[in-house]
Amino acid sequence: MELQLHGRHALIGGSTSGLGLAIAHELAAEGCAVAVNGRDPDRLAGALAELEAAQPDSRFATVQGDVSV
Repeated sequence: MELQLHGRHALIGGSTSGLGLAIAHELAAEGCAVAVNGRDPDRLAGALAELEAAQPDSRFATVQGDVSV
């Protein structure tokens, strides 16, 4: 799918697993720089490692915190 997102930035809340992580994968594949978010630092690190392994040429950042508060 070509969404013309190359060079854009995305912050995805709750993206250490499930649908949020899948969205992070897809946006990175489309050329977005992606910031993943989660409460648990270990799960956040795991999600980042998974994303970097799958999309080595993409840019990622992590934001630890609870977006429900």
